[in-house]
Amino acid sequence: MNKKLIALRVTSAWQHRAIMKSPEMRDGQPVFRDGRISKTVATHLQIVRMFFDSLRTFKESGMESKLLEKPVFTAYGSSRIGPDQHWYKKAHQISLAIAKELGWSFIGGAGPGIMEATSKGAHDAGVSSFGVKIYMPGEQELNKFVDDDKVIICRELISRKLLLRKFANLPLVFPGGFGTMDEIFEILAKKDRDIKDNAPVIFVGSRCWGSLEEIIKKHRESGKYKKPLEQIMVVLPSDPKIIIDFVRKNMDAYLNVPSKKPIDVLGDNSDLLSNLRAMKRVNSPNMVTVSGGSNINIPPSTTERTSAIVLGEFLTEAGISMITRSNQNIMSYLQLGYLSALRKGAEDIPHVLLYNKEGGLDCSMYQAVSPSNIALSSRKLLHDKMVMCNNSNCGFVFFSGGMSTHDVFFEAAVMMRIGLMKKVPIILFGDDVKWDMELEFLKSHLVKTYGTIDASDLDYIYRTNDINEVKAILANQRIKNDSSV
Repeated sequence: MNKKLIALRVTSAWQHRAIMKSPEMRDGQPVFRDGRISKTVATHLQIVRMFFDSLRTFKESGMESKLLEKPVFTAYGSSRIGPDQHWYKKAHQISLAIAKELGWSFIGGAGPGIMEATSKGAHDAGVSSFGVKIYMPGEQELNKFVDDDKVIICRELISRKLLLRKFANLPLVFPGGFGTMDEIFEILAKKDRDIKDNAPVIFVGSRCWGSLEEIIKKHRESGKYKKPLEQIMVVLPSDPKIIIDFVRKNMDAYLNVPSKKPIDVLGDNSDLLSNLRAMKRVNSPNMVTVSGGSNINIPPSTTERTSAIVLGEFLTEAGISMITRSNQNIMSYLQLGYLSALRKGAEDIPHVLLYNKEGGLDCSMYQAVSPSNIALSSRKLLHDKMVMCNNSNCGFVFFSGGMSTHDVFFEAAVMMRIGLMKKVPIILFGDDVKWDMELEFLKSHLVKTYGTIDASDLDYIYRTNDINEVKAILANQRIKNDSSV
């Protein structure tokens, strides 16, 4: 373990806002209670330690070189889809065909459902079948089709997602729930950022994913994304021949995915360590993440600008710190609200700004206003989410945005759904028809048609274009937080 990590200590405020959970472990094995893996609250420091430990264990296993030997495909989909269901059979059929025709290795989540079906396809074709396993509720058993000598164990969700994404030349997406949406939007967000990555994610099944494609097209038309949609994603029928023909046609892109390279455990994550130390200094017990679009060519609407000012002022006056990104169009308006609250006599509180060099900005505008605020380097979306999800114990507010906004939205939603994060409000804000379309997609497809999430999983997601309702929701959550101390 890195000595710098060991030297860090947790403040009482940090402990209070640590809302993520991890498996309870004893002698290297998870602790079961009533047939379920017991969970314990984990601080940001503990999550980061487990993340580094998982990556080191992977590096020491020798499996990295095997994953770099030849092209690898992966698949995402629901663990709820059983062997007698249509999509289990389709996933098995398609992964078997790809493994046989292309001879590529496979890496998957190692659990049941679509994970098992695709592992079985690779196994039946005789190619290497890697499995990245995590201890979490409902997925305790390793599926029997992962090669015994190719099992990778992760203690937390973030390293698992990193390994599945990083080493796959080709991602396939079958019907899934919040976990699938979380994983694929992380991939889509990275592809939208990386100018060299033109290997589109393949969404299998027009009936399942056609609605989502239409939603993303509308975002694309409004300029929310940076790259042409065909370089990011494609929806194909569930016909193995059509999928294989598409891969062959775009083979150069799939063979040259820029993320597929060895992991430098500390070098790749140096920003994470400095961010960890900075967050330790923030003494605020209540925090909210505010996220939105970053395309400078699309200014926020008048309503969004006014609402962001009101929100920044309210959060500062209420003593709730906010986490936001420097490249967001709404950031400067949140800052105006913060300044307005200070002029009215509000106590200065630390706000956290995640910044990068995108658009030429390489400093914290917050720090230029007050030394009490914290600037964190934000060159990796993964590091952003570790800060946001482990500290935002008052909720999340999402203005209209692109892939990165959705990446954070589904990260928070899935962590809450599987019990690795306390349920706090997720607020989808703005007079934007696309938010309504997305909620309808979740209800009609994931809840009703495929049953990959429950209707109750949407109970903590709020949709409003009334900033006063946003304030009331967040104020109520702060009262709950304060009463639980």
